[in-house]
Formats: sequence, C-alpha cells, structure tokens
Amino acid sequence: MRRPRRDKGVRLTARDTQIFEDLLERRADSLGSIHARHWPTAAQDTARRRLGVLVNDGFLNRIYLERPPAALVHSGDDESGWVHAYTLTPRGIAALRRRSLAGSVLRGRSVKGDLDEAAIPHQLAVNRVGELLGTPLRPDHLLDLPGDRRHRPDATYQARPDTTGRRTVMLEIDLGHYSRQRILGKLSTFLADPDATGVLFACPTDERAAWIAKTLRAAHGDRIMDRVQVLTFTQIQEGRLLRDALRPAPDAELSPSDVYDHLPRAA
Repeated sequence: MRRPRRDKGVRLTARDTQIFEDLLERRADSLGSIHARHWPTAAQDTARRRLGVLVNDGFLNRIYLERPPAALVHSGDDESGWVHAYTLTPRGIAALRRRSLAGSVLRGRSVKGDLDEAAIPHQLAVNRVGELLGTPLRPDHLLDLPGDRRHRPDATYQARPDTTGRRTVMLEIDLGHYSRQRILGKLSTFLADPDATGVLFACPTDERAAWIAKTLRAAHGDRIMDRVQVLTFTQIQEGRLLRDALRPAPDAELSPSDVYDHLPRAA
C-alpha cells in the first residue's frame, strides 16, 4: 500500500530569513513595519498572507495589540484600531541557526526570541525611536552589561566620538510607568559605563519629559544634563532638538558579529 505523503511544511525563502533576522534583533515588529521593510513595492495583503503562513507553521507568533502612542505607530498600521505584532518562536530561531548569514555566529549560543505580551508595546516603541533616529540599535537583550537587568538601557547606538573617544549613546524609553528608582537606576548604568558618552530618554508627553529631567537633576544636580537629554517622541520625530553630541554617527552600522558575538554560549 502506498503511504500518504507527509506535509513537510512551508518552504522558507530568503525574505523569510531576513524577517527572522530582523525579529531576533528587534524582538517584536508590527505588520506595517514588516511590510515596509520587506515588501516595499507590494500590497500589505501580500505581507499579511505570508506572515500568516509563517505563524501557522510555527515560525512566528502573532499578537493583537491596542494602538501604542500615535507617534510610535508605523504609517502602515494607521488604518486599524489594532496593531498586529509578530515575534519569533523557538522554531524560527532554529531556522536562523541553519539558514541565516549570522548562523555561524548564532550556533552554540543561547538566544531567546520570546517576549511577554505586556512588554511588546514598549519594544515597538524602542524600535520606532530607532527608525526616527535613522540608526541601527543594539537592543537590551543583546547587550552584555553587568548589574541589574531592569536597569539595562533599552538599546544603544553609536554617535560621533567625543573628546575622550566615547561614542556609545544609551537609549531609554519611558511610556509613563517608570518609577523614580527605575529612572535613577537607568542613569546609574550609564554613569558606570566607561564607553558611554550620553543617554537619551524618550517619552510620550512634555509633562513626562519635565518630570524625568526634574528627577535626574534632583539626584545629580544640573550638570548631569550636560550628558543627558530628555525628548518626547514627537520632538525626536521632528528631528530639530537632538543635540549634536547625541546624533547618530552617519557611518553607524551593525554586522552580524557586532550584534550576536557576545551572546552567551549554550551550556
């Protein structure tokens, strides 16, 4: 008797692998953003259908989220009251190890792609601010920094070197729920890093920005603001107020080795 053919699942394409690489770095991304990055000339339904195939075959998770702050929503997501977000599954990570250009770096290293649903709006905000700044980010889960994980920067990027050669800028995103202790803990991480030249705090409103600046000054004095800037998402989007010392370097880029080389080795 002839055996029935087993379904071997979806055949992955080069574009699929690129999406997986993006999601490993960005941790979460919205439909509008993925469409713009990977299907710039196609209708969004084309992206939606392919992502649905990858979800159904276990490579991606799909989460439906209420709209994040307007300044952080990608233009391709504006038509809906909900944002479709995607994250990478363990099966997606396994596919990267076999197929990705970064696979030789990833093999043998411990990598997590999952993200609590409650943390996804914050991660989308981190990604969106990176896009507004026009620079690649090294996100917190790929940073090798000592101390409390809660006080790690949300991401870092590279500025032009300052007079001492420091060029790392720490990026902190506060959607309005960080406590005074959390804000000061984030600043302590910055002050303890010999390679960090400055820190940029980004938040939704002018009122929140004023509170963050007041909190920092009360603890460290006015001089701390020489190395710290607090801006709203809208101000970052407009691009006029960011200090030159915190502007991304025009040559900033991340290679697979830059991004993954310091991930811990699997036991």
